[in-house]
Amino acid sequence: MRRHMTNEGQCPVCGLEEETTLHALRDCLDVQNVWNRLLPGLNDSNFFLMDIELWISWNLRTGAGDYSREDWPILFVTAADILWMRRNKIVFEQSFLSTTACLKLIEERVGAIQESLKKNDYVSVEMNHSRGALIRWRNPPQNWIKVNSDGSFNPETGTAACGGVLRDCYGTFMCAYAMRLGSCSIMQGELWGILQGARLAVSRGFVNIIIEADSLCAIRFLHYGIPRTHPSAALVSSIKNTLSNCNVIFNHAFREANKVADMLSKHGHEVEGEMKIFEVVPDFLSLYLFYDSVAVPLERGM
Repeated sequence: MRRHMTNEGQCPVCGLEEETTLHALRDCLDVQNVWNRLLPGLNDSNFFLMDIELWISWNLRTGAGDYSREDWPILFVTAADILWMRRNKIVFEQSFLSTTACLKLIEERVGAIQESLKKNDYVSVEMNHSRGALIRWRNPPQNWIKVNSDGSFNPETGTAACGGVLRDCYGTFMCAYAMRLGSCSIMQGELWGILQGARLAVSRGFVNIIIEADSLCAIRFLHYGIPRTHPSAALVSSIKNTLSNCNVIFNHAFREANKVADMLSKHGHEVEGEMKIFEVVPDFLSLYLFYDSVAVPLERGM
């Protein structure tokens, strides 16, 4: 499934094939060069032959295959993250990160993660606001679900979209949603994302709900209230009314712990008509859902 994030169907890096998530992360010839430089001999394995779900799950296992690096799972997810970042820089900023620069950044990031893991000092999103801290998504407690939501604003069109994901106490994907909102502010987009996630959770019978978003302002409105004359007052009221019979916790999350919702909100700009609900994991979410499920820490501010 293509994400339709560019005007062209072809890969923005190699320009040779249609871009899919797997092509962007593995099969592009330029990307293959990065993988082979990281671990020579991959061409002789099944690394380039698996479908995306098997490829991700296999490489997240410690000691997967005959790979010689003990730190391969950390190296794998870090490399995939940086390769996706490089792709986005090409598409949105028209800047290119060379293979050498990519490899240097990957090794530096892996080194920083390993040092932090040795000290056991990766932090929850609620505890540390400093740049460089390691941030990860956290499962909700037993018998609770977590709704991660986000809003997205396109300054060229002046339109907003929202999206989010519901997961249980094991981090298992339950469903996701994306919606195009039309003309509204980014704050209203953030609150629409929370409202739609709350409605979806309540409609499915959940009563213990954690709402998590990376808009600190939106979370503060829900905690402390909002002036009645504020343009977003009606949305805040709708959220509270929707959740009035629930046990609810509103949490602020750094964007590094909210990447799944961020991708869904951006996808919302492409949705036609009513809100789109995903009952199975869409291809473009697979990588970051895996990151969250195995608690991969990401560096704050990267």
